[in-house]
Amino acid sequence: MIVINKKPTLGFVEALKLSLSRITQCSGRSRRSEYWWTALLAIIISLVTCWIPVLGPIIGILLAVAMIPLTIRRLHDCDHSAWWLGYGLILLGIGFFVLLLCAISVTPTWGDLVSERMIRKSKEEIVSNPFYKLLAVVMFFYFIIILAFMWQKGLMRENKYGESPKYEIYEEEGEDEY
Repeated sequence: MIVINKKPTLGFVEALKLSLSRITQCSGRSRRSEYWWTALLAIIISLVTCWIPVLGPIIGILLAVAMIPLTIRRLHDCDHSAWWLGYGLILLGIGFFVLLLCAISVTPTWGDLVSERMIRKSKEEIVSNPFYKLLAVVMFFYFIIILAFMWQKGLMRENKYGESPKYEIYEEEGEDEY
């Protein structure tokens, strides 16, 4: 007879301890509770520190980088490849490149007087660029897909990324009772 034992949901402190103990580990699987409690803490820290001029953005970037292995493990729990996260990083790189090209194409020359109206006009030209709009739409749908993956229930069975962190499945000796 096959027995399935569900482990209890991780609390805030348990999830953070588990997450911090595997902060650089990209292999294996992570539960939803581990991911979402850690993400909540990262968001709160980012919101609190974003007002600090130089330190805030640095902390935000460090927290985002620290969340990468946890996100990969969460994707593994739902039987998705880490390439889903890689696609987002590639899209961000393309977006930065398109934004840079748009900014260069509308930047006034050295001889021009840069006024507030000129800067506002440059921003409007960048945002109205069709490549920028297309990329924004693609990024929006990508973000929705990743959120759906993060909310998705992990597989009960073992997959190619390892055993389930939530369920223990074992076979018990004895006769089936029917």
